[in-house]
Amino acid sequence: MRSVASLSPVMWNFPIRKKIILMISFLIAIISGFIYIYFPSRLESQATTHLVDKARSIVQMTAFSISPSLLFGDAAEATAVMEGARQTPELIYMVAFGAEGKEFLSSPADRQSATEEDVYRTVTPIMHLEREIGHLEAAFSMEKLRQEAADSRATAALVSLLAFLAGGTWVFVISTVVTRPSGT
Repeated sequence: MRSVASLSPVMWNFPIRKKIILMISFLIAIISGFIYIYFPSRLESQATTHLVDKARSIVQMTAFSISPSLLFGDAAEATAVMEGARQTPELIYMVAFGAEGKEFLSSPADRQSATEEDVYRTVTPIMHLEREIGHLEAAFSMEKLRQEAADSRATAALVSLLAFLAGGTWVFVISTVVTRPSGT
C-alpha cells in the first residue's frame, strides 16, 4: 500500500513561484467568472422587474382613466386615454373589454406581432364603484431589455477577461520579485 506522501500531486513539486502564480491566478479566475455571471444576470433581473412594474402602473392608470368612458360607452374619450398610454415606447398594444368580454376599444397596433416570447402581457380589471365593468389587456415589448442584457454580458466578458489578464500579469511580476534569490 502506498503512503499519502507518495501519492502527492505533481503540483506540490513545483517551485514556490509557480505555486503562487497558479493559486492566485485560480483565485482571479474565480473572481472574473463571478463578475461575468453575477452582474449581467442581476442587471437583467432588475431591468425586468422595472419593466413589469412600469407596465402594471401604466395599465392600472389607464384602466382607472378609461373606467368612465367604458361605463358610458364614450369611445372618443377612451381613445384619448389610450393615446396617452401609447407614449410608452415598449407598449405593443392595449385592448379594453366590457363586462361581457366584448371588445370595447383597442389601440392601433397589430396584436399578432406580439406572439413572440420577448413580450410581457398583463390584464387589469376596469372598476367602477368597486364593481368590475371590464378589463384592460396590454402587451409590452422586452426586446430592448434583452438586447441591453446581451450587451451587458458582452461588456462583463470583456471586463472579466481584462481583469484576469491584468491580475495574471501582476501575479507573475510580484511572484518573480518575491521569489527572486536575494542579492540579484
